[in-house]
Amino acid sequence: MAAIGNHKFEFYTKLDAMIDEKQNETFVISDSIYNEIIQSIKSDRKEDAQLKRLANDQFRLKSKENIEYLETNDGEMIPRYSQLFDIINAVHQTAGHSDGEKAYKEVYQKCGFIRREVMQIFLENCPFCQRELTKKTIPNLPEMYSLTCMTLVQFSILDVAPKADNSEKYILHIRDLYSRFSWGRCLSSYSVKNIAAYLNCIFWNACKAPSILQSDDGEEFTYKVLNKMVCYSSGSYKDVKAGRSRDPGSPSFLEESNADLMNRLEGWMSRHKDESWSEGLEQIIYRMNMTINPIHGKTPFQVMFPNRGTIPLRDSPTKAITEPQDP
Repeated sequence: MAAIGNHKFEFYTKLDAMIDEKQNETFVISDSIYNEIIQSIKSDRKEDAQLKRLANDQFRLKSKENIEYLETNDGEMIPRYSQLFDIINAVHQTAGHSDGEKAYKEVYQKCGFIRREVMQIFLENCPFCQRELTKKTIPNLPEMYSLTCMTLVQFSILDVAPKADNSEKYILHIRDLYSRFSWGRCLSSYSVKNIAAYLNCIFWNACKAPSILQSDDGEEFTYKVLNKMVCYSSGSYKDVKAGRSRDPGSPSFLEESNADLMNRLEGWMSRHKDESWSEGLEQIIYRMNMTINPIHGKTPFQVMFPNRGTIPLRDSPTKAITEPQDP
């Protein structure tokens, strides 16, 4: 029931945002206007004659089980704003959580007035559908690996040179696929040495190396980073595999997380009227790791470190990594 409550809240929150953004388009009729239309159709007062005529031109009043509702002249049921979620949810569950166009057609047969954009908001926040999507989009792993924390760790380098903060021009973003836990660090240069130095640091703090390390820059670049990490750690990462490059057409959780990170960073700079984004990076990473996942009710930190009570805001400095010396 809690999952349905969260889903309903997210649905109406995003629906309201879309209605505010596209004020010139009609997505739904509010409950108050809906009641006014019904009253005008039923009214016998002379002063309501014009309004009644307009309402009759657009709508037809129907009743089922003593509940009054409106239809279009084409016979399509028009739901109230407050009924939208319950109608869509009932049809969607009865149909077995079908997705995409099939889901829309099933709802359309029940209530043709519901627009695709509204249905899309519902599907994007359906807990069951999102769990199934996660299963479908997890990268293929060798059978010897079970998907747990630190099975697959992905990293990418975000170029923020146009908003360079002193010498810091890049963000190294690392994410554990299973827990969705993120690490972030400012970089002064796009170099294998810098990346290997920080990865070596976080894996040491996590007390575990990943089974597979994957980069958006391809398998060859990941091999270079791993080789440098092996040099720094006297061979500790020899068993870590370099993940193959992702199919450009397939979904990427890291890309979504990168977009989330950059959006939060832009928001931080806007709120603080400050272009020194490096000062806000650790706060943003902290909030990402402390955001509760509505599917299982835990934060990425709780999944990654189940035996730790709290997470410090500053686990390590965010200043740019200086070039380490080769051993």
